Amino acid sequence: MGNWIYTPSLTDEANASLHDNFQRVDLRYSAQPIEDLLTELGRIEAHVTASANSLEEYDNHFGESHGQLSHA
Repeated sequence: MGNWIYTPSLTDEANASLHDNFQRVDLRYSAQPIEDLLTELGRIEAHVTASANSLEEYDNHFGESHGQLSHA
C-alpha cells in the first residue's frame, strides 16, 4: 500500500489531501475525521509504548528483587 502522507488544509479554500509517490486524494469534505484518527492513533501508540516500558521495568524489578532462578 505504500507510505501515505496526510497534508492538512492550510486555508479555507484549499483541500486537505492524502498522497503518495503516485497518486493524490483530495479530501473535499471536512478533514476533521482524519485529524481525529491520526490523533487517536498517536494516543494508542503512546499507550502501547508506555505499557511495554512498564512491563520491561516490572520484569527488571522482579528479576532484581527475587533473583534469577538457576538450574542445578
